[in-house]
Amino acid sequence: MEASALPGKAFQTGIVLWYLCGLRKKETVVLANGLLEQFHISRQAKYRCLKALDGAGLITFEGRKDRNPRVTILTAGLEETEGQKADEG
Repeated sequence: MEASALPGKAFQTGIVLWYLCGLRKKETVVLANGLLEQFHISRQAKYRCLKALDGAGLITFEGRKDRNPRVTILTAGLEETEGQKADEG
């Protein structure tokens, strides 16, 4: 499933995650509220979006009591999708 087909602000949250991972040059990052607020994504929406992205198999995340979640972007599915598009084109 593509992130753009997910409900709410899941797509925007995914874009923020890709940006943050690129900035840190890591696949796993801690997703703080401050960065999301710049994109008008609330703390409550953040968790709904993370659950949607996780359910779609695009990320995994570790919720931590009284701390921001640690999020990992899954790239295995991305490589398969790119290969399929190359075969079609």
